[in-house]
Amino acid sequence: MLSSVIFTLVRVLQILLLLPMVGMLGYFMHPYVQANQTAPTWLLLMFIISVIGCAWCLLTLFQFHRSYIHSLVVLVVDIVFFACFIAGVVLMDFVKNWNCVSGLHVKKTCTMHKVTWVFGIINIILFFVTAVFAWQLHHRSSDRAAAPVKDRHAGRRRRWV
Repeated sequence: MLSSVIFTLVRVLQILLLLPMVGMLGYFMHPYVQANQTAPTWLLLMFIISVIGCAWCLLTLFQFHRSYIHSLVVLVVDIVFFACFIAGVVLMDFVKNWNCVSGLHVKKTCTMHKVTWVFGIINIILFFVTAVFAWQLHHRSSDRAAAPVKDRHAGRRRRWV
């Protein structure tokens, strides 16, 4: 019960972090699309991961408790997103050395790049957490399935007179 509630709360937090991330990365993608050029690899990877990750989080948030999606599938897909976000953050590692403040002036695009990078790091942690909770939910469901079913009426026959 508690694992399910924490899983849901972490999923909501992931969605709240992925939506602005998609918006910021879309802002960075727009000039490349307008110029009909290929965007840098780090930008494409982070954009694609965040869009698909947001869709996955929305799907599992609404379908997980209805048992349409098995917790083992959620575990595997969350581990895949965990690894993809690690790859995206590593490719975007150059951002950590940028200075986004010069005096009282804050550079908008520089700050947005750094926020996207930090959101990527946070999503690495959150996808790992949801994978762990999906694993716990899977083991609990498999333990219940393996438990013997007790028959309340065993040894006692009811006679209909």
